[in-house]
Amino acid sequence: MNALTLAEPRYQVRVLSNNYFFWLGVKNLVRQQAKSMVDVQWIKENADSQQSLLCQEIYATPVAQKWLVFTESEQVDTLSVMLPDDRVNILSDRQKLGELQEQLQNPTFSRRRRDKQLTRSEARVCSLIRQGFTLVRIAQILNKSPKTIYTHKRNAMDKFHCDTLVEFNRKMNLMERQALYS
Repeated sequence: MNALTLAEPRYQVRVLSNNYFFWLGVKNLVRQQAKSMVDVQWIKENADSQQSLLCQEIYATPVAQKWLVFTESEQVDTLSVMLPDDRVNILSDRQKLGELQEQLQNPTFSRRRRDKQLTRSEARVCSLIRQGFTLVRIAQILNKSPKTIYTHKRNAMDKFHCDTLVEFNRKMNLMERQALYS
């Protein structure tokens, strides 16, 4: 896949961060690197609602439209789940200036290798958890051992890179939203 340069009009930059100085730095860096005017916008609040709006905006544009999304490092995995790999390059605020400049000079949009997919059993358990069932009740519904259900949940949490149930539920919500936009 050819690298897309910033001079092309099909290029969008979004900064999803509460940090004003990060926004200014990215804006100035993009303006220095760009040969023509690039659409750079700051999304001040890095909340679920803002991420959903960004997702809607990206999915509403033509497939040829390419995006660079700068965000805080904690949000990179979450956004990677929500946004299409072949159209969006997500960059962390923790990258070094030289790395950011390199990405701006030669942005590449290619399929990033995602982690392992959920198995059918893990997906079924996740769906039932989302519906509010306890692990014991899910074991009864699926006619499985509670230990098996716990293992499916733990494996799904590992694949989602989650340490807490709150984070796990949040990522499952994001996956559900992504399915609605696809």
